[in-house]
Amino acid sequence: MFRSVRNMIYDLIEWRSQILSGTLPQDELKELKKKVTAKIDYGNRILDLDLVVRDEDGNILDPEQTSTISLFRAHEVASKQVEERLQEEKSQKQNIDINRQAKFAATPSFALFVNLKNVVCKIGEDAEVLMSLYDPLESKFISENYLVRWSSCGLPKDIDRLHNLRAVFT
Repeated sequence: MFRSVRNMIYDLIEWRSQILSGTLPQDELKELKKKVTAKIDYGNRILDLDLVVRDEDGNILDPEQTSTISLFRAHEVASKQVEERLQEEKSQKQNIDINRQAKFAATPSFALFVNLKNVVCKIGEDAEVLMSLYDPLESKFISENYLVRWSSCGLPKDIDRLHNLRAVFT
């Protein structure tokens, strides 16, 4: 919710600077004001704030100069528009989630669990065992390295890690 409100505020700040610049033609200015008021009403709804009733030009209706029935009808229209916008946002989010799931399902993902038990090599010196995944098609390593230092005695240098030399390559 924080990200969506933050993005709304950024949009409002940008639109405010466009309005204050005074370079917009009258029809674009009117459309931009409608967009601003719609965004404000939508943000108020998301934050569970009161709905502000406006006229066709986006101006706040004065309850002392507007009849009760007119206020009620304007409130119904505004409420309906905000709810439609919420439904659009939900459907867009669901479409994005479905696309993301489809993309994730289409991308193959594998994991390889390695548990190093022993290294048999008679060299009489300390050694390092380096493991990583290699892609022969692209001729490059595709994972991070896993390094184990092995002593000349046939045990890991870090004796605390005996029977706990594990790595997961994804």
